[in-house]
Amino acid sequence: MDRSAPASATIFGSFRTTEDAQAAFDLAKERHHLLAPTEVVGRIPEGCEIAITEVPIDANSRDVYLLERAYYRADDVLGIDKVGLHRILAAAGGTWKHSRQVGDRSHPHRVFWETMVAAKFLDGSIREGIGNVEEDLRDESPRIVEIKQRAAAEKARDGGEREIREARRFVQRNAETKAMNRAIAFIVTGLRRSYKRSELRKTFAVARVSFTGHSEDPVARAEFRAAISQSFLGSSTALYGKEPAKPAECGPAPKKDEELY
Repeated sequence: MDRSAPASATIFGSFRTTEDAQAAFDLAKERHHLLAPTEVVGRIPEGCEIAITEVPIDANSRDVYLLERAYYRADDVLGIDKVGLHRILAAAGGTWKHSRQVGDRSHPHRVFWETMVAAKFLDGSIREGIGNVEEDLRDESPRIVEIKQRAAAEKARDGGEREIREARRFVQRNAETKAMNRAIAFIVTGLRRSYKRSELRKTFAVARVSFTGHSEDPVARAEFRAAISQSFLGSSTALYGKEPAKPAECGPAPKKDEELY
């Protein structure tokens, strides 16, 4: 079956039918980096739509950090920093449940980090993702040994000490970022741990399921309207409190000759 998307197909927006959503997915895979719980759209829950949001990641901003410098700058290998990952997760309709340092903290150059996220799958079910990372930059660690060996091969004057200092300076941030990336990868497919600088010229197309209450079923529409109204009323009560009570009746005003002075 030919599933190629027509040139006129829309990528970004909301889609009510599986056919329209699948066409948008197929086109997004060609023109962008598609991030979605699945590449094949199955049943869309009643009252919901598939929303696709564009998320650009600037290869020359704080959205990324350098993993490996290449001879040609366009080939530099970059990781997406937590600023960019927050934007991607928000577009996917997810939330952070926790992000924290765990495990042994006895050495400042060795960090264990854990993050946990949750988001709705395209069928409406909740999926959770956990990311665990160990960032080891002790003198005897493979990472430090590799840096020193590469510096020796390149005959670097400082023996790689500058690169080691920078890595250790951001050891916690890098551990958290890598853990975030792994956690998000559990709930959206297509997210990689690294990209070439040139690859980030393409933006990310991030899909999520979104409840709108739209339905062809009149009974379902009525139920959704009632649920939405209750949700708004509940939010108003939480913000402003219950409706104030009416003032007590004080009776008729006294006649002029009964007025007190």
